[in-house]
Amino acid sequence: MYNEFTLSNLLSETVETVRRNGTIALIFLAIIVPASTLFGLFGENDFLEFLIALESASNLSTSGQIGFVVAAVFAWLVVVILAQFWLLAGMVRRTATPGFDRFGAFLGVYILVTLATALGFIALIIPGLVLLARWSPILAIVVGDGRPAMDSFGDAWRMTTGKGWPIFGAIVILYVGLLVLSGIAEGFSLAASGIGTYAAVALVALVEGVSTVIFTALSVSIYDMLRNPSEELTEVFE
Repeated sequence: MYNEFTLSNLLSETVETVRRNGTIALIFLAIIVPASTLFGLFGENDFLEFLIALESASNLSTSGQIGFVVAAVFAWLVVVILAQFWLLAGMVRRTATPGFDRFGAFLGVYILVTLATALGFIALIIPGLVLLARWSPILAIVVGDGRPAMDSFGDAWRMTTGKGWPIFGAIVILYVGLLVLSGIAEGFSLAASGIGTYAAVALVALVEGVSTVIFTALSVSIYDMLRNPSEELTEVFE
C-alpha cells in the first residue's frame, strides 16, 4: 500500500494492476484484437474487393452493401463496449467473472463522459484536459461502489481534488509511450509489406488493445489508491 499519491507511486500501481490482472488482459486482447482487425479491414482494398465479390455472387444491391457495413460496425461497437466493461469490472473486482450487473450504469456514464470530454477539447482544450484528469476514475467508481450512476461524477471530482497533477502526469507519460509504440507498429507494418494487410492491421489493433488495457489499469489504480479506506474495510466484513 502506498503512503503518498505521487506520480511514481501511481505509475508503479498501474504496472502492478496490469500484472495482477494479466489473465484478464490476455482474454480481453484475444477478443478485441480480432474484432478490431476485421473492423480495420473495412478501409482496406481487400475488404472492398470482398464486397465486390459478394455483390457479384449474390446480386447484393448498394443499399444492401451499406446495410451490411452498418450492421458490421454496430456489431463491432457492441463487442468493444462489452469487452471494455468486462475488462474494467474484472480489474476492479479482481475476478474474470465480474458479472454485468453494472453495465447499464457504466454505459450511461461512459457516453456522458465521452461527450463532455470531447466538447471540452473542442472548446478550449484545457477544459478537456481537466475533465480527463478529474474524471479518470469515474468508470471504476461506477462499477466498484455500486452507487447511483450520476453520483459518480461528484464522487470522482471529490476523490481527485488536489491530485490532478500526478494523474495528468501519468496520462501524459503513458500516452507518449504508447504513441511511440503505435508509431513503431505503424512503421513496421508499412515497411514489412510482405506480412500482408491482415497481419499489418492486426498489429495496429494489438497496440490499440494494449493501450486500452494500460489506461483501464490507470483508472483502476487511481480508484484503488484514492478510495476511502473505510469502504475497503466495510467490504471485508460484508
